[in-house]
Amino acid sequence: PHYNLNLQSISVNGQPLKIDASVFATSNNSGTIVDSGTTLAYLAEEAYDSFVNAITATIPQSVRTVFLMGNRCFIITNSVTDIFPQVSLNFAGGASLDLRPLDYLIQQNSTDI
Repeated sequence: PHYNLNLQSISVNGQPLKIDASVFATSNNSGTIVDSGTTLAYLAEEAYDSFVNAITATIPQSVRTVFLMGNRCFIITNSVTDIFPQVSLNFAGGASLDLRPLDYLIQQNSTDI
């Protein structure tokens, strides 16, 4: 099953991102959908770009950014929890889902980069 939710904003380190509210508008085929059978989360491009820019702005300049297969990747030597910020999904009615870096990043160990 899947559920439509009224996401109102996304915050990085407690700061709401400047994303037009219409991006999160819910209808029959758009908006915020939670699907119990889906592993990954997807954002509309406008929300994704703002989200990635906010994350990138918070990490130390020593973190190297590379692009692999169209994905932005970060080369780090520490734990992701030491470097990346907390993210909050803020819903109607005042509910928030706080995400740790391990909740929104996929950590891979690779020596091929």
